[in-house]
Amino acid sequence: MDETDQAKDNYKRALEIQLKKLGPEHVHVASTYNSLGNSLSKLGETDRAKDYYERALDIELKKLRPEHVDLGAEHVNVATCYFSLGNLHHTLGETDQAKDYHKHALEITLKKLGPEHVDVAHSYHKLGSIYNGLGEFEEAKHCLDRASVIYIAKYG
Repeated sequence: MDETDQAKDNYKRALEIQLKKLGPEHVHVASTYNSLGNSLSKLGETDRAKDYYERALDIELKKLRPEHVDLGAEHVNVATCYFSLGNLHHTLGETDQAKDYHKHALEITLKKLGPEHVDVAHSYHKLGSIYNGLGEFEEAKHCLDRASVIYIAKYG
């Protein structure tokens, strides 16, 4: 918990600097918003986390095409924002919203990274878990089977 608190404080300081130096619409600011949201989510501060995730997504959608996937580590991307919001809604028990966000993340990663990429497997896995929780077992099986095939091909 102490490390997560420290991470939150560090992201807040970084955000202050980035906002002054880069402005509120820069993709690096979006990345920091997303990271701060992750820290807050881990600390159980879900309302604040959701706010930061939504800010990150808003910036990314303004600056990039909605289907953009940036493979570099320098900033978060639209698919990551959708994935983060999906995880948050799933944690809150808002499974229909979680499903929608994860479907968006899967569509983008499939389109941009291809059907064999490990990030696609992560999206399938998460979406399959959500379908399972909703009792949508055919969809769950399809997603989890697809994730398994990719994981086995990638990791053996």
